[in-house]
Amino acid sequence: LSPDGLSSISADLSAYAGVNGVNVSYHYTGDFASEWTLDDVLVNDSSTPPPTPLMPWTVNLPSAFRSGGTDDFESYGGTPPADMALTSIDPLSGSPDPEGFCAIDGSSGWGANGGAACLEMGLDPLTNNYHYVRNAMVIGLSGSPAPRSLDFAGIDHGDEIDPIDGIWISNDGANWAHVLSDWYSMPYVGWGSVAGIALDDSRIDTTVDHFVMFAQEDNFPYGYLDGIGIDDMDFGAGGPSGPTLSVTNLTAGLVANVSIDSATPNNVAFFVWSLAGGGPINTPFGQGMVSPPYNVIPLSTDSVGHAGMTQFVPPGTTGLSIWFHGADRGTASMLNALAMSIG
Repeated sequence: LSPDGLSSISADLSAYAGVNGVNVSYHYTGDFASEWTLDDVLVNDSSTPPPTPLMPWTVNLPSAFRSGGTDDFESYGGTPPADMALTSIDPLSGSPDPEGFCAIDGSSGWGANGGAACLEMGLDPLTNNYHYVRNAMVIGLSGSPAPRSLDFAGIDHGDEIDPIDGIWISNDGANWAHVLSDWYSMPYVGWGSVAGIALDDSRIDTTVDHFVMFAQEDNFPYGYLDGIGIDDMDFGAGGPSGPTLSVTNLTAGLVANVSIDSATPNNVAFFVWSLAGGGPINTPFGQGMVSPPYNVIPLSTDSVGHAGMTQFVPPGTTGLSIWFHGADRGTASMLNALAMSIG
């Protein structure tokens, strides 16, 4: 059995075939913070155990998807970008918990692995109203032809095991597969590295857009007996599965560069931008992550599927939020969405 999370095991009862009145019993011996549950018992004539079911968790979901890369939380000022969503709820009622603490600004004062900001999950560090809270950070990842491998820095301030603890992946944001089924592998009361977490499960299609969730549940304040911290994430290689969009040098008074790559050669790609928000809207190619009014610019692709343009960014626009998306006409597919701020 796994020391945490979900396990699927089988027991050979062939020796009792044809015997009437066979009793199957389960015995457990344990201590504090080592609880077990049993579910989905199946007795049949197959030697192959049933697959572990996906777990239904209700959390807030992001509206955009990133292509991977690294993230140290330093540039957000505590506000999640469009491809990240935070949840902090009462696990019984599902209602927002005003004393829940799921923050990305490093405001607990316990420090980050590097810099000042990190993900912190627990109860409010200042509360003495101890009760269970469920926290989650969900990141949208664009599809990749090969599963990604996640590295990150982490700290465990003393969390006990709860069913939602760990890292999960999902296609629909409602049904989840565990890829790290506990926080006990995390460094205890000190930052350390966790490497090589495969964001892969046979029940989840990671070649299309999907979600990654970091989740924690417990009943004491962050940094006092409980709490999970995450920093310096690296979603590794894998590469996008289709055409990609990038916008660089988005700085007031300078010239920004727009690049579309791996699109259909000698065809047309559409570049779309909006100052109104991150959608979603319906398009002939799929869901668009821009809000009306938006601007659509057709760009011709070259012999290797590249299209690009430059645009002067007006002075005085620093801090302005802008949303980008687009589509490849040749494959009738969407590009990755971007939510950015002008520097």
